[in-house]
Amino acid sequence: MATDNFQRVFRDGRIVRIAGFLPPETADQLAERALQLVDKHGLKRDGYPSRGGRSLHDILDGHVVQQHFPELVELYSSVRALAEEIVQKPVILSPYLRSGVNIRVYRYTESEDGWHYDTNPVSALLYLTAGGQPTQFIMPDDKLLDIYPSRGLLLLFNGRNLLHHVPKGDQLRITCPLNLYYPDDVKRPDYIDKVLFENSDAVAR
Repeated sequence: MATDNFQRVFRDGRIVRIAGFLPPETADQLAERALQLVDKHGLKRDGYPSRGGRSLHDILDGHVVQQHFPELVELYSSVRALAEEIVQKPVILSPYLRSGVNIRVYRYTESEDGWHYDTNPVSALLYLTAGGQPTQFIMPDDKLLDIYPSRGLLLLFNGRNLLHHVPKGDQLRITCPLNLYYPDDVKRPDYIDKVLFENSDAVAR
């Protein structure tokens, strides 16, 4: 794996893309399990972020992941180690169990995720399905970048600096966000989990 190039990409404020980080058949298995569990264990997210758009999808939170997706818990540690190599500074797993590793299931007629910044300094996003609407980023040069889902594709980026969203669509789309932090940078506003998991009216970024 050409980590030297990845280091430059991350340092330049761009998005590291690692195709095939997860074998497609493994991604398929995880996606199928997510669909089996989402009706019983999923949380329906339906809100309107302050930066625009609507967030309409289902979330399997960190508690569900811990119980039903041991492979993702193990993978989370592997992603942390890779991120540390790319970022070139110590990286730690999230101290917030519920939001550390989630699964997002976009399965509604108008599923989307509104424009937002992430609160953690290192964001990883793993795609478990192919097709469906892209993740759109506003890059440092103000250009819009579309990254389309591909099974097993892993993205690594600074979500605090890159505004992003998932536009409206009606195709099945399943992703796994993995939140990472620096040892001296673990602050997460309390309202974020209320917004994500309780559809609170708290103001989102």
